[in-house]
Amino acid sequence: MNANVNSKTVQILRQLGLSRPLAHTIAYLSEVRTATSREIDRATGLRQPEVSRACVDGKKRGWIKTEQERGGRLGRPINVYSLALPYREIMKQIEDEKLLESDRTQRLIDAARGQTA
Repeated sequence: MNANVNSKTVQILRQLGLSRPLAHTIAYLSEVRTATSREIDRATGLRQPEVSRACVDGKKRGWIKTEQERGGRLGRPINVYSLALPYREIMKQIEDEKLLESDRTQRLIDAARGQTA
């Protein structure tokens, strides 16, 4: 991993259940304003396909947005990625998901206890 990405942030996001590529991408985008996939892969050590999958996953969750920029007159536009929400809001969403998951698990445990009584 490159020094451009906070390894502690990546580690925490991984422990919270995010995929390695998504954790690296979110951590990097939280430190920079915008980045191309090439900038993300260079800063994080991810391969380009991993960056693409992470950005698709992040967009599905509403965490990453994409804008297209013209690199020059010819050729395809370049995708520029940024966080769609402030990092704190992303963490709040993860927290809410984990609390909901914990609540569901507790209800299942309670139901299982009731079946054996």
